[in-house]
Amino acid sequence: MMDGAFRDRRSAGRVLTAILQRYVRRDDVAVVARARGGVPIAYEVARALHAPLDVLPEEGLVFPAVAGRTVILVDDGMASAAPMGAAVAAVREHDAEQIVVAVPVAAAEASAALRLLADHVVCALTPTPFGAVGAWYEHYAPVGEDEIRRLLGRAVPAARDLATA
Repeated sequence: MMDGAFRDRRSAGRVLTAILQRYVRRDDVAVVARARGGVPIAYEVARALHAPLDVLPEEGLVFPAVAGRTVILVDDGMASAAPMGAAVAAVREHDAEQIVVAVPVAAAEASAALRLLADHVVCALTPTPFGAVGAWYEHYAPVGEDEIRRLLGRAVPAARDLATA
């Protein structure tokens, strides 16, 4: 496998949507981006699945309403299991029914470790050697606040919004 397997995060999200088709139009599904780099990917996944989109909050902010839901945790890749493992634990503490980790690319060791923590792990590529997440994208620019706001504003209402509606 060569560097630049994905054009950008949005194209990587479209690859994941093909793998996640069993979750299309399910009322119990919520897509949650683990970090800012995961937002463009999670947006594509949520749009294709017709599911609400949310982002794991910074400390002290309102946590998404995930109780009783199948939560698809999305990021742009996993070099190690620790950050996504912490996200899985946080979502599990908020009583999610099922947790699906979905990333376009991951180190084989990280993917294997997450299989012990999440109910299901979806990963399009597990290249060896892995290197860094950004090496698997042709365009891997930082994701700014404006882009995050724009994508969240265009998404299906977030799970926390649906819970209060």
